[in-house]
Amino acid sequence: CAIEVGRLSPAALDENRLRGQNPLEADVAERPLLSSLAVSPDWRRRGLAQRLCREAEGLAREWGYDEVLLKVERDNRRARKLYRKLGYRDVAVDAGAERPEAGPGGGR
Repeated sequence: CAIEVGRLSPAALDENRLRGQNPLEADVAERPLLSSLAVSPDWRRRGLAQRLCREAEGLAREWGYDEVLLKVERDNRRARKLYRKLGYRDVAVDAGAERPEAGPGGGR
């Protein structure tokens, strides 16, 4: 799990933020981005992912931010269900995103 502050491109901004604006002049301020959140299969269904999300959100608040963006694969239904339950919503789809692959020994 990682949280870092990154700059958004106009293509990644929510349509509501762009309404009535030129996308090239839109607010592309830095925002915290939560990525690579994973829980080992043996430890799932115990609330760990939710706790990690809430910890990341708390850290972002300490940094002075009032929102956290996250990256999740489109076909990861369980993760997307969790994020919706926690109040997250879809704002953009990165059609050109790379799909990560686990390396040797990763995940367990």
